[in-house]
Amino acid sequence: MPVEVGQLKALSWLDVSENQLHTLPATVGLLVGLHRLDVQKNRLEELPLELGQLTALQWLDLRDNQLKELPTAIGHVTTLQALYLTGNPLCESLAMMCQQDLSAILAYLRITMRWAKAK
Repeated sequence: MPVEVGQLKALSWLDVSENQLHTLPATVGLLVGLHRLDVQKNRLEELPLELGQLTALQWLDLRDNQLKELPTAIGHVTTLQALYLTGNPLCESLAMMCQQDLSAILAYLRITMRWAKAK
């Protein structure tokens, strides 16, 4: 995906599913109007921290990638209403949290972020 995607500030829905992507550019965090991001069925092993800047994001589909962790910055996205993570080799603690509801996952990410800052 080109880094220039960040220039599409009015974009509200981005679907790059099934593209064999290994990375997302950090400039995705500049898409301040983005409500829906679909990156399912790629080869993502990590996500940019800048996803935490998507303050309008409501729907995030990360299914069927290679994610072991999520950036704790996603805990800042308080508008998030749907988060799909199945089909990823998530770390054990995050996998356990995924059995809870979305608010529990976001709370876990916020606590993890505070803990990491305190180190």
